[in-house]
Amino acid sequence: MYKVKFTKVRNTHDRLRTDIIEGEAESLPTIGKCFEMVSVGLDFGLRYINTSVVKHIEEINNQYQIHTESGSVYMVEIVNPPIPNEEN
Repeated sequence: MYKVKFTKVRNTHDRLRTDIIEGEAESLPTIGKCFEMVSVGLDFGLRYINTSVVKHIEEINNQYQIHTESGSVYMVEIVNPPIPNEEN
């Protein structure tokens, strides 16, 4: 698992209630797949976040700028290295 900070740069919808989300992702963004992560819920429980399919990735200052099939753009920053003893 990776501890990540997910930041909205531009999106084409209003489903995100906040522009910055900190949580965990099983893997880093990959072209051809949706990026998925989980964080603490805003009101209670857990919050699940997933993008549409990633079409392009740019690495900028150890962050990943991802461009999705729907036209949204997000930054994914690794907050900590992978958690030991778990698969990435």
